[in-house]
Amino acid sequence: MKNSGKVKIEFFLVMILLILFGVSTFSLVAGASKAYSRKSAENQAKDSIRLASAYVQSRIGQANDRKKVDVVPNPVTNENSIRIEEDYNGEVFYTWVYFDQGSLKEAFIGKDIALDDSYAFEITNLDSFEITKSGKLIIVDLSAKSQDKTYTNNIIIDSLKN
Repeated sequence: MKNSGKVKIEFFLVMILLILFGVSTFSLVAGASKAYSRKSAENQAKDSIRLASAYVQSRIGQANDRKKVDVVPNPVTNENSIRIEEDYNGEVFYTWVYFDQGSLKEAFIGKDIALDDSYAFEITNLDSFEITKSGKLIIVDLSAKSQDKTYTNNIIIDSLKN
């Protein structure tokens, strides 16, 4: 009979240890999940900034004649956008790179066709895309937010340099 009290105490101690182990394991998993979500959002914001920066630089760099690269208000959002005039087999086309509803977009249309959002495809998601032209320089400011940080990039491109 003396052993029965000892068995109950050992049983309760083992149960308490198992409960403590379970709670600590659960809190570790919950903390790791939050850290992963935060890091994933940061990486996505950084990737969007890198993609948008590289895309804008490459589109301007691919222009056959940099004098045909201009910063003008686009008809969709009335905000400044990049418009690249290109000549294909004697026909003039415009490539528009612009920001609308949280997305950097591109549209490739004929000169006589009015720009419409239905012609555009999404490049990446951003929180802001501001573009200005100062003399021969094109200045692009980009930003993307993660859960608790805002990432920005500033690009300055010489629009006349080939």
